[in-house]
Amino acid sequence: MTWSQVADAAFELNAAELMDEIRPLFRQGIIDPSMTTLAEFEREAKRDRAISMRQHADRFHPITDTAQSISYWG
Repeated sequence: MTWSQVADAAFELNAAELMDEIRPLFRQGIIDPSMTTLAEFEREAKRDRAISMRQHADRFHPITDTAQSISYWG
């Protein structure tokens, strides 16, 4: 797992509490902005946490059939 992946996961959880740690990682080039930019993080951090969490949760659903969920791989 890379720092970019960790940051992307934090973005999905509303990263407001982690912005002091995330900003320097962007500035140092540790996080790849091609996935999510610092500006996107800043906007997300300002959003209402409950609304943000609800919207992100709507995009992710529990896996109930593993074979079906990875069938597009091959």
